[in-house]
Amino acid sequence: MYNVTDRPHDLFFDEVAIGYNAYSILKTGKDEYGNFLPISFRSFNDYKLPFYIYATSITEAVFGKNAFAVRIPAIIFGSATVIFFMALVKLLTGSHKQTLLCGLLLAISPWHLQFSRAAFEATVALFFIVLGTYLIFLALIAKKSTFFWGLISFIVSIYTYHTPRLIVPLLLFAIFFLYKKNFWLVIKQKHALLFLGIILLLSLPLLIYISSPAGWARFQLVSLFNDYHQKGTLSERTFWGLGRFWENYIANFSFDFLFFAGDSIGRHSVREMGMNYVWQLPFFLIGLLTAVKNKTTTQKFFLAWLIISPIAAALATPNPHAIRAISPVISIIYFISLGLWMSTAYFKHHAKLFLSGVSIFLGFFVLLYLHIYYVHYPQRTAPDWLGGYKQAMEYITAHQQNYDRIAVTDANPLWYIYVYFYGPFTPSQILTQKDPQHQIGKFMTVGSPFTPNRGEKTLYVAQPIEKWNGHLVTIIYDHGEDEVFKLWEN
Repeated sequence: MYNVTDRPHDLFFDEVAIGYNAYSILKTGKDEYGNFLPISFRSFNDYKLPFYIYATSITEAVFGKNAFAVRIPAIIFGSATVIFFMALVKLLTGSHKQTLLCGLLLAISPWHLQFSRAAFEATVALFFIVLGTYLIFLALIAKKSTFFWGLISFIVSIYTYHTPRLIVPLLLFAIFFLYKKNFWLVIKQKHALLFLGIILLLSLPLLIYISSPAGWARFQLVSLFNDYHQKGTLSERTFWGLGRFWENYIANFSFDFLFFAGDSIGRHSVREMGMNYVWQLPFFLIGLLTAVKNKTTTQKFFLAWLIISPIAAALATPNPHAIRAISPVISIIYFISLGLWMSTAYFKHHAKLFLSGVSIFLGFFVLLYLHIYYVHYPQRTAPDWLGGYKQAMEYITAHQQNYDRIAVTDANPLWYIYVYFYGPFTPSQILTQKDPQHQIGKFMTVGSPFTPNRGEKTLYVAQPIEKWNGHLVTIIYDHGEDEVFKLWEN
């Protein structure tokens, strides 16, 4: 939680959209387009799923409309994932020490930390997948009455992020295949038809959404076929798509991605190390080889999780993609812990020396990661997070009374969401406007070059490269000291 409101950066535009729609729901019951309590938020035509936004409505009711309220759900659910992952490992392995080791490794994971400190829905979806898996295994192994709640948790994950739509059914199939005797016993005891009816009832709104134009719009936005630029028959497109899917799938297991360089997208990785620490690579391989060799039921399950997890991400572009493919972090951490466990047994005559060496590596790389994350990463990736937009809005809001008109460059068409969130307008005021994305109150979006109306004192928010015939008021910089905006007045 340390310095979470502006490290690595201020809110990215997707986070701002989540924050504003949540606030609009809190105050009016409607999203930015006037839809009442939707299950799909149109936003930037990317149709965000509802759970994180509604959760943010609750945190904004407590903390107000600010970055902390927008990011705290990811922090809460990300932290809780560690707890329920430990509970799952303890249930499946019975080992207290391996349970603590898995919890430690997930708590310091660069992959999981990266997406637990900003408003990424995938982090919350991962929590519900882990929770659902734990509750289902609690019913199958410990004979507790938690099977239904496990299914509910899986359904909630599907309402939180897009990839669980494919991952969750496959994961359920893997559990059924590995524990089919226990599975059928629980189903028979708990009235299968009643369970099926409740699941279908809860899933119906999402099924309607998936089959709607909005659902298809989301798929088309990220589909791997966006990279297909040739004319061809259906069979040619299918053959090309299968080949690209396989390339994407394998890319998510690249050691460069997993252990050396991470995701190339600036918001997804610090880039000076992989999604996992490089010292964990040999232990991951040892754990993986151990699982392939021994093939206990638990090891088979985590192998299945590892194989299933990147499938949904592989259907989209670009790849590898650390957010869409975040689910493998759970199985990877398990195999790293298994490799460490096996290595400790191998070096049992020198266990203290071995564990001391591992502890030194662990401590060094955690401190290195934190230094990179808090010091170097914000300076290098400010453009990836659209740094400077919040500062520009704060300046404009503080000085708006001095101007008749505030004109904003249309170089970034998503600028309006920052006006909604950081500006002086209430959701009710915005909903009553005819075209608030382009003009609301004193704010208006304009092209370049811009000529103000005579007789109006205008503040123009321009790109750094633009020249204007007025007086330069101030320059807005991001964390990397890059010029983001120049503010002129006539």
